[in-house]
Amino acid sequence: MEPYARDEDGKIKGFIVDLMDKISEKAGIDYELYFSPDGKYGNILNENPNGMIGEVMMKKADFAVADLTITEARKEKVDFTEPFITNNLAAIIRKEDQHGAKTLEDLIQYNEETAKNAAEHSIAYGVLKLGATEAKIKSSDSPAAKAINQWLDANPNDKVDTLVKGIERVNKGHFALIAESTFAEYYTGHECNLTSLASKDLTNRQYGIALQKGSPYLTKFNDAIKELKSAGTIKELMDRHWINNCDNKQ
Repeated sequence: MEPYARDEDGKIKGFIVDLMDKISEKAGIDYELYFSPDGKYGNILNENPNGMIGEVMMKKADFAVADLTITEARKEKVDFTEPFITNNLAAIIRKEDQHGAKTLEDLIQYNEETAKNAAEHSIAYGVLKLGATEAKIKSSDSPAAKAINQWLDANPNDKVDTLVKGIERVNKGHFALIAESTFAEYYTGHECNLTSLASKDLTNRQYGIALQKGSPYLTKFNDAIKELKSAGTIKELMDRHWINNCDNKQ
């Protein structure tokens, strides 16, 4: 998914490819990328793990690289590198549904106030079904997470199968897709009717590269990522791919 990866005339392009080119140069390794056959990140709770994580667990792939959140549950199944991106959670909504909110917590407060008197004007919350964001919300004690989780328990159909379907729901109105802030920043920089509301509390979400347990490549990957972060190279790559075509400043 853009800006991380896209299919361009049969070739994979995007931030991830540029990142891996830099890592391979530093680590002295060759690599080849392919898209996960089912297009998923990976549900490790299934008896037969799927997605990118499943490809690594079943040793079909040496590593998986994407906007893949490091979680404790995933770390039990695969090894993760140093994080290459750190972000927080954010709500993606239509600007006309913003109602003056500056943060995710503001939106939740608006919802709680209006739901008592005019339920038809309240904003539904959605997340990627069985994704790391849903897991984070379920495990967090923050008031924002509890409010979102309560909504999702009562409205399970607001969990979306893909983030693209989530954006489609957002564009229909009265729907907030809760996602990683880097994803939110990219989409709201391209779809100018949308805006993102970052959370003050649901922070420190980290992306890493997943490798097979005990992988001999882990140290090389870690050393390369540390060097690239220290040199500002990863920020340069992000600036190249996260192009904001809209004025979404709060």
